[in-house]
Amino acid sequence: MHSTLSYSSLLEGLRAVGQVKGWQTQQIVFVGGTCGSVHVESFNKSMKALGVLEKVESDSSKISAAVAGGAG
Repeated sequence: MHSTLSYSSLLEGLRAVGQVKGWQTQQIVFVGGTCGSVHVESFNKSMKALGVLEKVESDSSKISAAVAGGAG
């Protein structure tokens, strides 16, 4: 995946520093795109890894409608 390779040197540096500090590091990739192009399973896995929500339920039609309608 291009996004993983793009930040590999940064992640290696963070891991090196983190080992000294006792940190654990993990790269979590979020890819933005056009309406409806979000891969729900990947998004939910990333959100769970971040501890944002134990269970994220995505309703892509609501997201698409909000983005298309300029809600916000």
